Amino acid sequence: MAPLQHDPLLASIILRTKKRLFHPLHGEHESIFGGSGMDFREVREYSGGEDIRHLNWKITARTGTPMINRYNETKQLPVVLVYLNGGDLHFGAHKSKRELAIEVLTALGYVTLNHHDTLTTLFYSAAQQQWLAPSRHKGMIDLLFSTACELEPLGEQIDFTALAALLMQKVRQKSLIFLVGDFWEFGTDHDLGELAFAHELYCIILRDHAEETLPPKGIYEITDPRTRKAQTLTIDKQSASRYKTLVADHEAMLHAHLSTHRIAATKIYTDEDAIEKLAYFVRR
Repeated sequence: MAPLQHDPLLASIILRTKKRLFHPLHGEHESIFGGSGMDFREVREYSGGEDIRHLNWKITARTGTPMINRYNETKQLPVVLVYLNGGDLHFGAHKSKRELAIEVLTALGYVTLNHHDTLTTLFYSAAQQQWLAPSRHKGMIDLLFSTACELEPLGEQIDFTALAALLMQKVRQKSLIFLVGDFWEFGTDHDLGELAFAHELYCIILRDHAEETLPPKGIYEITDPRTRKAQTLTIDKQSASRYKTLVADHEAMLHAHLSTHRIAATKIYTDEDAIEKLAYFVRR
C-alpha cells in the first residue's frame, strides 16, 4: 500500500497528535499507555534518587518516615482499538461523528505505534467488518486511516453483546481496549463486565450537542441512519420533554454500567478539540 502521509486530513491529525499527546519528558520508547503492567512487590523506606511518584503517602504520614512502593518490571500491555461503525456516526451539526471517530482512532493508533506498542484494530457493526492483526509497524497507521475512511456507517447497527463475545474470543492476552463510538445503541441487556474484568477497558463516547435535544417544534421528515427508514416526525413541547427524559435515562444507565465495572470513559463532542480532550483522558 502506498503511504498516505500526504493526505491532508491524516497529516493534520498526526501533527496535532504530536503536539498534544507526546509529552516532552517522555522518551521515544516510553508509552503513555501504562496500563496495570506493573506488579506491586513491597513497601520500603525511601532512599534518595528514587521516583517520588511512587511514594506511599498514607504510610509516610502514619510513620513519619518516607516510604515508597516498589514494583516488579513493567510490561507494556498491547493496545486494541475498536471502531464502532454504527449508523448514528453519520450525524453531526458541527461535523459528523464519523469524522470525529476517524480522528480519535487515528490519534490513538499513531501514539501506540510510535511508542512501539503492539496495535490491533477491529472495525465492527453487527459483526466484524475488518480486523487488522497485531503489529508494531508504523505503516499500519495508513491502513487504519484508509479503512476507517472507506467504511460507510449508514444502515449499520452495533451489537454490543456479540462484540464483547468476539473480543473475549480473539484477544487472549490482557490488553488495553478502547471502544470508539457514540454508544446510543448500548442498552440494559448489554454487558461489558466480563470484558472489563479480563482487560483494561476504555470507552470514548462521541456525541453532537444537537442530538441530545430535539429541534424547535414543527413537522420534520427524518431518516433513521441505522435502518434507513424514512418517517414524518411531529415535535411539540410534550415530545421534546419526553425525548429529553429518554436521553437522560440512557446516559444514567450507561454511566451506571461503566461505573459498576470500573470502566473509564470520556465524552467528546463534535465541536470540541478531540485531540486535546483525548490527551487529557489518556494521561489521567
